[in-house]
Amino acid sequence: HGKAYKRNDTATIEVDEIEENRLDLQGMNLSFEELPSKEQELFFDYLSRKIKEALDLESFNLDTLKSLTLFHVKTGYNNAAALFSDTNSFPGLDIVVFGSSINVMKRRVTLAGQSILKQYYDALDIFRQEYVYGVIEDGVRKKKECVPIDAFREAVANALIHRAWDIKANTKIEMHPDRIIISSPGGLMPEMTEEDYRKGNFSYLRNPIIANIFRRMNIIEAFATGIKRINELTKISRERELT
Repeated sequence: HGKAYKRNDTATIEVDEIEENRLDLQGMNLSFEELPSKEQELFFDYLSRKIKEALDLESFNLDTLKSLTLFHVKTGYNNAAALFSDTNSFPGLDIVVFGSSINVMKRRVTLAGQSILKQYYDALDIFRQEYVYGVIEDGVRKKKECVPIDAFREAVANALIHRAWDIKANTKIEMHPDRIIISSPGGLMPEMTEEDYRKGNFSYLRNPIIANIFRRMNIIEAFATGIKRINELTKISRERELT
């Protein structure tokens, strides 16, 4: 009757269109980012500039895109390529800066329709504007962070790498005076439990192409270490505040 079902423990449940498409891809051993992009006229000025800086490349061309697994001779650009392109139709980051309560909204910025690399760096710029301030200690001006920037950097990269890009919803970043909440569409991978995620023992990559590019650009250090680093950095930050 035009419906699809899957097993859930001892029950059989109906799946929606998105879940049905994911099951089809899983059966073909493919991910959403590997599918051919609907848009094949893509431009990569931002990616080109950033990756040449990070990898000390002299040129950026189609061979570079092939080596990054963003282009295939038979199928053209994939969805991962579209996400890194200068303009695209995918969702992005919805950033809200709150004041003393959620009733006080100081600022709202939506970063969408642009390269996910630009989203990442623009989010860092907003963080610096809101959480980094100067103080005078022993006659020397120093920068302080209300929230450790390295933890925020890891969390934003994690959200971009692991979110489900087939869901038409923005990743939400709520910036409060004493904390940051990031909500990424898609939830955990089926193979991963909440305990696995919190401990950061291993990582199931929803988007391995995106993850590999972020790793090669030294935005992330290695797979499966992000959550551990965030926990460690926030712990160090709290200890410094207490001392």
